[in-house]
Amino acid sequence: KDLTMSVSNEVLALISQVAQKQVSANEELLSTGLIDSVSAMDLVMAIKQKFDVDLPFEQLVDILANSANIIQYVENNYKG
Repeated sequence: KDLTMSVSNEVLALISQVAQKQVSANEELLSTGLIDSVSAMDLVMAIKQKFDVDLPFEQLVDILANSANIIQYVENNYKG
């Protein structure tokens, strides 16, 4: 199974769980209010727990802006 595909699917599943809505791979999250400050922290913790990837605080707004950025960041930093 293609690792990249499964990582992106798992990240999307986490985002969808936190947003309580099925989220696409290129969905605006912060500007649409799908993710707010509370759910953003839930998502950061979930990503840390599942992938052992820390989202740097100073980049959070950029990374969490849309699902594509989150997927890319996790793929680039997940050691598998």
